[in-house]
Amino acid sequence: MRGSPWFPLIVAVGVGALMPTACVRADVWTAEFPMAEGELASTGRNAYFILEAGYTLVLEGAAST
Repeated sequence: MRGSPWFPLIVAVGVGALMPTACVRADVWTAEFPMAEGELASTGRNAYFILEAGYTLVLEGAAST
């Protein structure tokens, strides 16, 4: 079964029509960041990102060139 040749065009027109609205409304999203008191910290640790004084990450292995 072949897809419609008009589908990519319809999707492109739809995305193009919605893009200006998203750009204009972007300032509304960044105007406020509702955070509870003490929710952000300058130190911390999780499995993906360690933010502690003196911590050094050393990657070993073949260097890609």
